[in-house]
Order: sequence, then structure tokens, then C-alpha cells
Amino acid sequence: MKTSVMRIKRVPSTNIRLDHDDLTAVLALCEAYQTGTMHVVGIRNHMGEVCLKVETSGEQEFLNVMSCLDGREMRDELADADGPVDGFDAVFRDRA
Repeated sequence: MKTSVMRIKRVPSTNIRLDHDDLTAVLALCEAYQTGTMHVVGIRNHMGEVCLKVETSGEQEFLNVMSCLDGREMRDELADADGPVDGFDAVFRDRA
């Protein structure tokens, strides 16, 4: 049986998002039971700090998380980047 190793971590010393509990519950639904390349997604709080770090375990899980956050009216700051920036493959913030 394949298992997911997606991890959702709160970044220490940052303020949590107002929708923290709801967001982490939705992200948990993005799990895909596969293994593969790990991707790291950051999520910013209202102060612009990365307050959540999501480590996905494969392409499908990464795409699930990206789609889920896009569906919550968030945008990926690194969409036009040529590769990871500061260890993140994507960093989402609320659309202004």
C-alpha cells in the first residue's frame, strides 16, 4: 500500500492565518497516495510572512495543493519563476 507523506507545518514565530483551521483541513484533503519528488509550498499570512509550509510527496499531490489554493482565491507568487526560490516551489498569498 502506498502512503502519502504530505506534511503541513506551521512556521515557528509567525502569526497564524485567520482561516488557519479551515485551510489546514482543506489541505489535508489534497493528499494523494503516491511517492515521488517532494515539492514545498509556502502560504503567507496577512503580514506577508510564510506561516505554513506544505511538503508534498509527488506531482499529483503538489498539483492538488496548487489547485486547492487557487480555488481559495490565492495566487502563487512564484508562478513565473524558473525554479524553486528560497527552497519553495510555490508561495501563495491572498489575492489583493
